[in-house]
Amino acid sequence: MPERYLWNGLGVQYPDNWTVQEDDDSLNIESPTGSFLVLSRPEKIDEAFGRAKKAMEDEYDEVETEALSRVVGESLLEGITQRFVYLDLIVTSHLFKLEMEDPDFIPLLVQIQGEDRDLDRLEQVFDAILASFDGSHSPPQEKS
Repeated sequence: MPERYLWNGLGVQYPDNWTVQEDDDSLNIESPTGSFLVLSRPEKIDEAFGRAKKAMEDEYDEVETEALSRVVGESLLEGITQRFVYLDLIVTSHLFKLEMEDPDFIPLLVQIQGEDRDLDRLEQVFDAILASFDGSHSPPQEKS
């Protein structure tokens, strides 16, 4: 049964065996295998996107970057996929901006990251999490 979490006026569903952690400016939803999705709502999303891309390139050697474009639910996600080697594993990180038609919706910076094969197995789960967003404008609450 999926759990529901309210964060910064946004409702999101996730599998009940995954963990959720929140800090001042982000929400992290992590699978039991270590792959994760991080949401943040920066004031200047384009600048935050550029900083996140550069941080990955500064942290890891030989980061391969390519364009990412896919449809999840009714949203077109455009951004980048970055791949690098860490501890002999190929790690994939998807970074994109999530925007919705709702004029009250504040754009989200989304990062999905994990070991390449694990991310392939969990792609539909991450898509379901992203498709579950609703524009609930309720105040932030703990897991319900």
